[in-house]
Amino acid sequence: MHPAPNAANYPVIRVSDLSYKTSGDQLLIDNVSFELHVGENLVIIGPNGSGKSTLLKLLTGTLTPSQGQVVYDNTPLQRLTLKQRAAKIAVIDQHEKPDPRLLVRDYVRLGCIPHEAQISKEEITHRVEHAMSLLGISHLSGKTMQQLSGGEKQKTYVARSLCQKPDVLILDEPTNHLDPKAKGEVLSIVASLGITTITVLHELPLAAQMCDKLLLLESARVRAFGTPDQALTTELVHQVFGVGLHRFEHPLGDRSLVCIDIPMRKNCQIMEFI
Repeated sequence: MHPAPNAANYPVIRVSDLSYKTSGDQLLIDNVSFELHVGENLVIIGPNGSGKSTLLKLLTGTLTPSQGQVVYDNTPLQRLTLKQRAAKIAVIDQHEKPDPRLLVRDYVRLGCIPHEAQISKEEITHRVEHAMSLLGISHLSGKTMQQLSGGEKQKTYVARSLCQKPDVLILDEPTNHLDPKAKGEVLSIVASLGITTITVLHELPLAAQMCDKLLLLESARVRAFGTPDQALTTELVHQVFGVGLHRFEHPLGDRSLVCIDIPMRKNCQIMEFI
């Protein structure tokens, strides 16, 4: 975890009274406010349809808010050019589909595009090699993207994002379709980067372990915002998700673990409900 340094006089990102309505007047985000400082890791959770994807699109400028604003380093997002946004914000989308023929090193290099005019070829090469080394994928440099496993692809996406040298890294469900080991590796790397991150996750136990701050959305509104202990209470999780939540001390005693208790009907034959 990377709590905000005391020296930071203003947040890296500040979201104020953010709302978004569709052309059909459907309210998808309703009066959302929060702020993050340097190095803080935020996880956004919520039921399907609660507004998580819409909120990410507002944070990246893909959508324009109906009300409120998003401010990066004291500059409103709407005042930033596309190039300035690319230099400040890196995004890893759950629907990312890079050219399968691209070599890994060439894909990672794409992250340098926002800075190409300001940095040398040597610096670009250094960034690419450093990012791949940090993610432990240097040995994949000469492989094509289509040759990678799901976990290897996610690490490659993170490496590309690091080449952007962003202030904020935004990840939309980065653990989808990954096995437990790959999930742990990707989230551990993200949490240890030392930059501000905003991640959408569905797995509550993983969210509780990797974040400094947690934002719970329900029906387009913020239901809770704070530390995992503050936002993930047993009562609130039951109200929002309809499941039980229990905390246990880790056997080694270094942290608590979150367990989700899903009610199951005994002697239930699944085929009867298909």
